[in-house]
Amino acid sequence: MDTFGTAVYRYCRHLVGDAELAEEVHQTTFIQAYDGLEGFRGHSSLRTWLFGIARHRSLDAVKIRRRRDRRFQLTDRLPERPSPLPPQDDQLSARSHLAALADCLAALGPRVRDAILLRFQQGLSYVEMARVADERPPALRARVVRALPALRHCLESKGATP
Repeated sequence: MDTFGTAVYRYCRHLVGDAELAEEVHQTTFIQAYDGLEGFRGHSSLRTWLFGIARHRSLDAVKIRRRRDRRFQLTDRLPERPSPLPPQDDQLSARSHLAALADCLAALGPRVRDAILLRFQQGLSYVEMARVADERPPALRARVVRALPALRHCLESKGATP
């Protein structure tokens, strides 16, 4: 957990889109990894194996949340509080770019978002991604290549040029 914990959490956080849910998925991932460590055969790296577990638990969490949201819809939401101190221009620009990127990633389907995050956030090769996602590398490569123009267009429409 010391070695891969932060990267796994960050991956979960971007995939599920919620900090609390990501924390739960993160913990579940490492509990499942600990319980299944004896079954780890070494056909892939430990990192790839952990990200595979995290991916499956994240997708499960997204499905559960989607089902819950369909059942129980909140009608009144409290407005967000503005920050008491205005951030500096550079921080504001970086935050707006990150927010735009998060919005654009959230607009992608879970499988496409997963492929983008594994490739660019975690820096996995397509072969490693295939082990995590249990898919063929060319399918993942095609998914990433098709998603990039849509992601670029979304960022440009939000004024955040890549």
